[in-house]
Amino acid sequence: MTIKSAFRQLRLRPALASVVILMLGVGIGATTALFSAIYQTMMQPLDVPDADRLVNLTVPAQEAGTVGPEAFGGTSGELFSRPMFRDLEAGRSAFTAIAAFANFFVHLRHDGQATGGRGVLVSGRYFDVLGVQPAVGRLLGPADAERGAEARVAVVSHDYWQSRLGADPNVVGDTLMVNGEALTIVGVAPPGFTSTMPAWRAQVFVPVTLRPIVQANESRDDDDRSAHWLMLFARLAPGADVRRAEEEINRLYLPILTEVEAPLLRGLDAGERERFLERRIVLEPGERGHGAPEIGPPAVMLLGTTVVVLVIVCVNVANLLLARGAARSAEMAIRASIGASRGRLLGQMLAESAVLAALGGVLSLPVAVLTMRAIHAGIPDSLADRFTPVLGSTTLGFALAATMATVMLFGVVPALRTSRVDLGLVIKGHRVLGSSGQGRGRLRGGLVPLQIGLSLLLLAIAGLFAQSLASVSRLGLGMSGLESIVSFGLSPQLNGYRGARLDSMFERVTERLAEEPGVVSVAHTGIPLMQNTALVARIDVPGERESGARPPVAQANLLVSPGFFETLGIPLLSGRDFTEADETDEGRVVIVNQAFVDAFGIGSDAIGSYIRVTGVGLPDEPLEIVGVVGDARYSYVKGEVPPQLFTPRPPGEETLGTLFFYIRAAGEPSALIGAIPRIMAGIDPDLPPGPPAALADEAWDNYFADRLLVSMSASFAGLATLLTGIGLYGVLTFMLTRRTRELGLRLALGAESGRLQRMVLKQVGVSALIGGSIGLVLAIAVARLASTFLFGLEGSLLPVVLTSVVVVSAVVLAASYLPARRASRVAPMEALRLE
Repeated sequence: MTIKSAFRQLRLRPALASVVILMLGVGIGATTALFSAIYQTMMQPLDVPDADRLVNLTVPAQEAGTVGPEAFGGTSGELFSRPMFRDLEAGRSAFTAIAAFANFFVHLRHDGQATGGRGVLVSGRYFDVLGVQPAVGRLLGPADAERGAEARVAVVSHDYWQSRLGADPNVVGDTLMVNGEALTIVGVAPPGFTSTMPAWRAQVFVPVTLRPIVQANESRDDDDRSAHWLMLFARLAPGADVRRAEEEINRLYLPILTEVEAPLLRGLDAGERERFLERRIVLEPGERGHGAPEIGPPAVMLLGTTVVVLVIVCVNVANLLLARGAARSAEMAIRASIGASRGRLLGQMLAESAVLAALGGVLSLPVAVLTMRAIHAGIPDSLADRFTPVLGSTTLGFALAATMATVMLFGVVPALRTSRVDLGLVIKGHRVLGSSGQGRGRLRGGLVPLQIGLSLLLLAIAGLFAQSLASVSRLGLGMSGLESIVSFGLSPQLNGYRGARLDSMFERVTERLAEEPGVVSVAHTGIPLMQNTALVARIDVPGERESGARPPVAQANLLVSPGFFETLGIPLLSGRDFTEADETDEGRVVIVNQAFVDAFGIGSDAIGSYIRVTGVGLPDEPLEIVGVVGDARYSYVKGEVPPQLFTPRPPGEETLGTLFFYIRAAGEPSALIGAIPRIMAGIDPDLPPGPPAALADEAWDNYFADRLLVSMSASFAGLATLLTGIGLYGVLTFMLTRRTRELGLRLALGAESGRLQRMVLKQVGVSALIGGSIGLVLAIAVARLASTFLFGLEGSLLPVVLTSVVVVSAVVLAASYLPARRASRVAPMEALRLE
């Protein structure tokens, strides 16, 4: 009966109900959409049974300088050697099993169609530990990964099966070429599963024992305890907890560390050896897999803006319900006089709020989908597959929780106020325009400054994001004509190219690309541009530094071809470019940028001077500087341009598995983008190129996060400000309607209309001043916090805050002008007739 009555009230006041439902739908929908985006990209657990029972094995360093995998050639505490994995796998522990995996790049070919992609080398219990089931055929098992009996089999991902294999259920038994090796497809992974690393969307899974043939360019021995390349995870046994499992795995680990691996260490002092023996395996939560991104401050701030929008919506709705309650005070008094208890009245009001919230929640679902599609449209293609604009169960659960929270935020206080009735109204004839009560009026008046302050805060946040994007956009890249440059990567080593054959392949590709109509120049490098990727090298400039001082570092770009700088439009400031003569075993030359010259103080003496460079793929011997080029942001778009050096590619160089080609076209590069796959198919149909792309697009994609933050925060701030204006207009209109008699009497007694208008505006001004002060304090605090993670905010706080104040002031003035003007023109006789 209570719910039926609530729907009857909606029919009696359709305009009020429509406004409330619309505002709730927009507020809940926007918050739900952003939560879904953050959840899918940063919080979503692996799509496997009981993912919360998975743990990742790590060996974090005890302190800076502790000997870890680095001493064995590894890179992080998440990596283990194959022998250590076998030792841990064979021991008893509180796990059902331990699994290992390693990622690798692949070239796949099936029925004449070649494509590049990603693969995972997996141990025999990999799929068993995860507990997943195949979509077709079977998954890899222990028998496939037995040493000495290497099974040449593979499992393909569900996405690859659908997109490349035509979802053929008879694919089991077909041959799949993986990096030039023939493997038999034995099954298809379940839908949605692409590996235990969210960012590594694999197309194929192969037994770890096949590493020597599918990763022939890797020289590590599987029995070498100094080669750390496997990541480990495990599933807790029934009844086991993390503490017990950690104790048991370390009882296995410590004897191996002490008796087997410690004696292998060389060149360590006593302190380093002691710290090595103090290492312990730590179990980290594995439900999100390895390498899951963390929720960063910008995402938290953006999610916070949507929550603030939802709070403003609830404040607006609460104000409207308070106004409705004041108008229904006589009705409530009559209900009480005929026996309705306060609890029954309170239940009735809460039911009406719940119905409004439920309808708003239903409306929020299409709003959320539309907002998610807008977010998805702003994400680069390389990241779009990590976020799907659909409503999953978790997203629907969040929408339900948000709907229930809104009932508490906007429904309880108005219900409590309205259910407190005055039976004197009945005795006085229950006038429709009975007093609303000073307490209720003060509450509505207090909510207005809160709305104004929150709107000012959101506008300031949007301004900060916009300022950061503007600062990034103003940065010069140091390259020209990016819109005419096309790039792609090529990895012949994955298909077994070595030595002179590898050199010949790169020469053929360069020559064939240069012959294509409309191509101006072709160049290559070992480090991709605009990918936030860089190699770091240690630099020693003879005579520049005292002996024993730690050498500084610079970014190193290897395998740079002649014409690289001309192709990219990077100016040559002095000296010369690389030549074919430099691409020999005797070539020991280097080109540096202006930032390098400035950092090391070599000035006009740079050309012809020598430096010593140490790092991956770099010869540890003196190199002659033959050229100085302009500073370019080819690795990281944000921040200062670091010292950079460039080295040519010596013959047979195999350190880096991929070369990245850059082709400058005479005009629009779209035709060239389409021609590259055809050109490569003519050279080697089993050697697919990486996806060709315009370099300008890749540069623009570097700003996608900033653009998304600006567009979303500006949208939410604009929505919040609009809602504040609507709410203020509604409150003033209702308040002045309640004071019609008072205002009419003032005019009848000689008050000037302008004075009444100023009286109303003064009241609004006080609320705006209070709310603005609150918003300013919050905006300053947020700006100081944001300056630690947003780029280029120095000196931008004052303009952002002033702009926000001006916008909010204009909205407040616009929302209050019409009610104030109407108040100053009340006819005295009309006001007296209200009696």
